[in-house]
Amino acid sequence: MNFLSHYFIDCDNPSAYFKFGLIMPDLNKGFNQLMRKKVASYHPELGEHFAISQGISKHQLTDKIFHSLPEFELLQANLKSELKSLQLLEALPRSWFLAHIAVEMMIDRTLLKLYPHLCVEFYETLAIVSQPAVEKYFAETGCNHLYGDFFGNFKTFTERRFLQYYPRDDHFTEALLGAWYRATGNKVNADVRLKTQEALLEFEHQNANLLQDMPQIVIQLLKTAT
Repeated sequence: MNFLSHYFIDCDNPSAYFKFGLIMPDLNKGFNQLMRKKVASYHPELGEHFAISQGISKHQLTDKIFHSLPEFELLQANLKSELKSLQLLEALPRSWFLAHIAVEMMIDRTLLKLYPHLCVEFYETLAIVSQPAVEKYFAETGCNHLYGDFFGNFKTFTERRFLQYYPRDDHFTEALLGAWYRATGNKVNADVRLKTQEALLEFEHQNANLLQDMPQIVIQLLKTAT
């Protein structure tokens, strides 16, 4: 769920298709182990398709490093502690998942506050990507059955541009709880929503420095891994 973090880490790569590949797994509900194997065994001749595969591979490597960081575990624990202090754990089933995606999204929010231009560049880059080229990529990897749902998600993602609203507290809370609802099927009332926002803001205040440092920590580790 950390779209801008992936983009920020590899913003120097000139290929829009590479950057598209960076976010593709998080927009594809069907991106499971089988699709990973199909992408890994696909040896494209078309330059755009090669770039997409490279972007997907980089996404997977970055996630592997990021999710194994003790700093990431600490941030998740700190957020769960904040939710517990406001007696929200019972009201938010699968709070471990909420904490997981909240930390990812909060890092994107922090990046947007530091680099307001980042979101504009991000969406302008995605607009370069050709729909027929992406559709052909899905077909050639043997995943064409997933393309319809994926493109619907991608179209909504690029048209609504909801990432640009992350700096607004209410919009960020709405985006987080919306993602949590789509994954868990659980809704919350207005009181829980407001308390969740309170917890998020306190967590952000207490962990501001670490949230800001996380992308650079990953960048340094990637240099030794590649």
